[in-house]
Amino acid sequence: MLRLARYFLILLVAMGIAFAGAWLADRPGMIRADWGGYRIETSAAAALILLMLFSVVLAGAVIIIRKVRPAALLGLKKSYDRERGYKALSQGLIAIAAGDVASAERLGKRAQRLLPDDGATLVLTAQAAEQRGDRRGAQKALASMMQNSETRLLALRGLMSVAMREGDRDGARTHVAEAYKLNSRSPWVLEAMFTLSCETGHWGAALDALKAQQKQNIIDGPTFRRRRAVVLAAQANQLEQDGDAQSTITSAQNAFRLAPDLSDNAIRLVNQLVEDRQKRKARKTLDQALQAFPHPDLVALDRDLMRDEKPGQRFKRIEKLLGGNIVGATAQREALLARVDAAVAGGLKSQAAELLKTLPAGDRTARAWRLLEGLARAEGDADKAREAMLHAAAAPRDPEWVCRSCARHSSTWDAVCPACHAIDSQDWRAGERGHLGPAEAAAAATVEASSAKPAKRRTSLVDVTYDVPDDEDSQEVDRQKVDPEDPQSMARQTP
Repeated sequence: MLRLARYFLILLVAMGIAFAGAWLADRPGMIRADWGGYRIETSAAAALILLMLFSVVLAGAVIIIRKVRPAALLGLKKSYDRERGYKALSQGLIAIAAGDVASAERLGKRAQRLLPDDGATLVLTAQAAEQRGDRRGAQKALASMMQNSETRLLALRGLMSVAMREGDRDGARTHVAEAYKLNSRSPWVLEAMFTLSCETGHWGAALDALKAQQKQNIIDGPTFRRRRAVVLAAQANQLEQDGDAQSTITSAQNAFRLAPDLSDNAIRLVNQLVEDRQKRKARKTLDQALQAFPHPDLVALDRDLMRDEKPGQRFKRIEKLLGGNIVGATAQREALLARVDAAVAGGLKSQAAELLKTLPAGDRTARAWRLLEGLARAEGDADKAREAMLHAAAAPRDPEWVCRSCARHSSTWDAVCPACHAIDSQDWRAGERGHLGPAEAAAAATVEASSAKPAKRRTSLVDVTYDVPDDEDSQEVDRQKVDPEDPQSMARQTP
């Protein structure tokens, strides 16, 4: 039935078209149009047919546009632009890595035009400006990044770096504090907050950042304990300067429990305990500190606290305290020298000599040779005393606090190196060798050669001139005969 109706409809349409054609054929006519200097003439039937064809084409275009939709067509263009933009961005980042700043800038502008809402284009622009040395351009790009929520954190990192380069550590810390509000778990934010808080002396904030690092498992246990001890020791130093004795003791004790080898903190704690009349606790703390690291200042503090102790008793106590297992080569050398010092002060020459024999010649600093000189003088051996004096002048300087980062020498320990701002970077180690005059250098070289090699055939004596002081106001030159291969001869002739 439906098929029959469809056929009937088609038949009616055909009949209608035939009737319209016959009607037009019976009524011929002309249509003329004048436009732009042109004249168009056609029959009415042809014009009607063209009108019908135009209507069909227009209807088809409308149907196609409604089905495809303009948004889809616009989306195709956006997709194409996005693809070109990401390609330019990728090439720009590669150019930045290769150091081609000009290409990076050109590609960055193209990427920013094609991807106006992508924060990565701002990053590329900022990096290009920074490598070119355009501070104003870099700051402008960073300011634009600050307006974008996706790049705000990265912009703060860039601003922090700019402030660090300009030496504005307080400003850098302000940027890091703002970054911490945005992302309190970011590793670089926590590390920067810890570092800058230490450099600017905000020890409470440094402890908070350190605790957050431990909570996020950014640092391991030993690093956390060491850093915490260093920060607490620095905090105790600040509290001591502020005159807060009880808080100083609390911070210093917490640092001492974590790192008893921090001699500066141990000295501060012992002094505060003595002032607080906790002498027994101070004595126990000092013994623990000496066993952890017998720094010469700790040994001197021990001598001051026990000034009524007899020299012989002091040697026995120091021998018992520091004669056991001391960890570390540097600590062992300091412990040995402390024992020798106590033996010399107690008049125990043989014990001091035996102890010094265990110290390798390469590890003997000026202080060790001075102890040898004092021992020789106590024994009445002027030749050995002069020989030791020569060695002391040529030996490495006594240990100091030396920064691992910038090699700065200092007699005091600092949590943050004042020169390069490195944190906990100071080691207690010997300095360079001393400098001798020509005569002393020749004598020292002769002494070292004679101690390292067996005696050879004696050579002829040579003249060596020394400036021998006759009195405080005048000097005279004394020419003497010296055998350069005989260290005893050299030592005897040396004033």
